[in-house]
Amino acid sequence: MRSQEGVAFGYRASGADPRMNFLLHEQLYPTDAVMAKLKNYPIVLCGAGALGANLAENLAGAGAGALKVIDRDRIEEGNLSTQPYYRSDVGAFKAKILANNLYRAIGTKVEAETKELTATNAPQLLKASQLIVDVFDNSSSRQVLKGYAEQRGGCLSSCWTLGGLCRGDLE
Repeated sequence: MRSQEGVAFGYRASGADPRMNFLLHEQLYPTDAVMAKLKNYPIVLCGAGALGANLAENLAGAGAGALKVIDRDRIEEGNLSTQPYYRSDVGAFKAKILANNLYRAIGTKVEAETKELTATNAPQLLKASQLIVDVFDNSSSRQVLKGYAEQRGGCLSSCWTLGGLCRGDLE
């Protein structure tokens, strides 16, 4: 973003015209209290493909420190154009590689589960979560998540509604 009068990279300089501060939300939400909650807020990402892997990177970069990723898939050559994996990762579990990459890059420990989510193991894999984000690429796993959320009365979010749900939960 280029610098404008009174605005440098979206942050308002003192005495600047407040109408120019179009990224004011960046100053309002990341308070110490919100960041402390985000660090310990248990989030489970169900899927480590194009959406899940990028969401995990963004959440970890924002300060989320209690992440779990569930995905049974292995990295394939066709994944490399849309997912943050490398040719050397082909054949490895997506969840494991994602967890390793996030730890090496920014020191965030991510719990990786390489199991298929089923109605039988869902209570065990999802038990500590406050927010479950469905970014699976198959309908059978999505049905398991839907059933689990209905039974538990918990918080299940698709990637399309995550922004509003997270903000509301963390305030």
